Order: sequence, then structure tokens, then C-alpha cells
Amino acid sequence: MTRRERLEATLAGRELDRPAVSMWQHFYDLEQTQDGLVQAMLDYQRRFDWDFMKVNPRACYHVQDWGNRYDFSRAPDAGPKLVEHRIKKPGDWSELHVLNPSEGVLGEHIGAIGMIRQQLDADVPMIMTVFTPLSLADELSGKDRSAKELFAAPDELHVGLERITETFEHLVDLAFAAGVDGIFFATTLWGTTSKLTTAQYDEFSRPYDERIMKRIKGKGWLNVLHVCKSNNMLFHLQDLEPDLFHWDATDPTNATIGQGLEELDAPVIGGIDGNRLAEEGAGAWVDEALRAHAEATGKRRWVVGAGCTVPSEISHEALAYVRAKVESL
Repeated sequence: MTRRERLEATLAGRELDRPAVSMWQHFYDLEQTQDGLVQAMLDYQRRFDWDFMKVNPRACYHVQDWGNRYDFSRAPDAGPKLVEHRIKKPGDWSELHVLNPSEGVLGEHIGAIGMIRQQLDADVPMIMTVFTPLSLADELSGKDRSAKELFAAPDELHVGLERITETFEHLVDLAFAAGVDGIFFATTLWGTTSKLTTAQYDEFSRPYDERIMKRIKGKGWLNVLHVCKSNNMLFHLQDLEPDLFHWDATDPTNATIGQGLEELDAPVIGGIDGNRLAEEGAGAWVDEALRAHAEATGKRRWVVGAGCTVPSEISHEALAYVRAKVESL
């Protein structure tokens, strides 16, 4: 099977030659420029031959054009540090403008997508990372705010969420025009009961998430919903109906791959503990994890992956081990 054929068969629940596999990471030193990001993504794909490419953009690309400022390191494993955030008081939300995503840092990333697509093998599907509007609101407010702090002025916050959503509705249109096959839509901290209640999610996140999901359906065929962190709201969000669900199935507070596949009745990604892979390297535990997930899924409607972005310090040998083992499933 080609990579595209394998993923299309995965979505349809058909028999596979082997499960598809993909993992992704940040290249913090390279992703600071458009050319660096393009080269990092292409080199990574050519080294490991993943079944699809998730473009891991600059870690703060989504908020820089609104005024968040960061210090950047030259180290490949050191992410940007927030220096100044745009929203300091509730009244600032009304001053947040809808952005033109063909300009600025957002525009650089749209340009990077086009450059990658031109150089990427034609049968390698590509998806672009977008975060939920509520998660962007958190970063614009200083990052990792408590729900009480972020929701303290709900009317003002909804003004900001509306403008963020409109901006990213336009961005996903441009991303598809530039060549992506889908969007990787991630909740970050704002899809877990460790952070907010399901009622708060329904009030402050769901209306905007539904708009982004509506925008990408029909434009792409490989749209992924990533529900982050422990105690996640995976099943509460299942009616967003992406093409693939992704979460950390190795976290004991979350559903396993088998449980998720059964309850969601939809294709899933995950099963490998990326942090453990970075800390311990690969070995018999990877073999056992792959065997167990293959048995639980019947090797259908399952894409092998880590539960989130793998740490940047992960070794090439560990990634290559997983990639090679999938060939024998």
C-alpha cells in the first residue's frame, strides 16, 4: 500500500498490510524561521518515512501576531519562553482584532506549508496544527491560567474568542489551499476535567470548536482531534466527529486504545508512551505495547503514534525502533 492508501483504508476500517504510523516533535532552534521549519519537517520525514506528516509549527506561532512576545533559545530542545502576554485585563479583549492569516507569523506558516508540499513525496499526507480558541485565549492571558481567572469576565472573553475563531477559520482555509490534507486540532490544557468542568467547556470552548470543525470538514479527509492531558474529555468531545481521535492512551486516567476504539466507534491514533520512549529508549516494552494494541484493535482503524508531541531530546534510535517494529505487525 502507499501511505495514502494505507490511511484511507484505516479510516474505512478495511484490512491493512500494516498499521500506519507517525510521530512528531518540535525542532525549537530551526522552527524560528520559515526556511528552518520547512527543512526540519522535510528532513524528519525523509529520515523516518512516516505515513503522514504532522507539521509541528513554531510553538507560539498562533499568538505572536496578536502581541505575545517570547525569548527564543538556540538549543534544539528548549522552547520559547513567554516574556509578555497581550491580554492583561478584561477590557483588552475588545481591542483584539481579527487577523489576516496571510500576513505576519501566521502567513509565514501558510507559506511554509506550500513549500513543504512542493518538496514532499506526493503520497505523503500532511496535516497542520491548530489549537482550540480557548487554548489560545489562555496563552494570550499569560498561559496556564486557572479556569476561575480565565472565566472571570465571561462577556469580554467571548468577544476575544469570537475574534480568535474568525481568524483561524480563515487560516484553515488558507492551509487547505496551500496543500494540507487535514487539520490537527488540539485542546492543550482545555479539554480535561483537571482544568475545567464539562459545563465550562460547553460554554467557553464548544461553540468555537464546533465552528472550526465545521470549517475543516469537507475540505480535508485526515482531520484529527487531539484531546490532551490526563483526565481528558475524550468521550465528551466525540460528537465533534473528526476523522481520527488522538489522546494519551498510556495515561491511566484516560481510556486505553481498545476502550477508545470501542466507545468512539471511529479510527484512533496512539498507544506509545512518548515520554518513556525519550527517557528509557525502546525495547521489549515497545514490542509488548504494539502487540497489545494490535490485538485490541485487530490492526484496523488504529494508527500507531505517541500520546502527544514526543520530547525534543528523544533519540533517533528510539524512533527508528518503533518505525521498524510497525513493519512486522
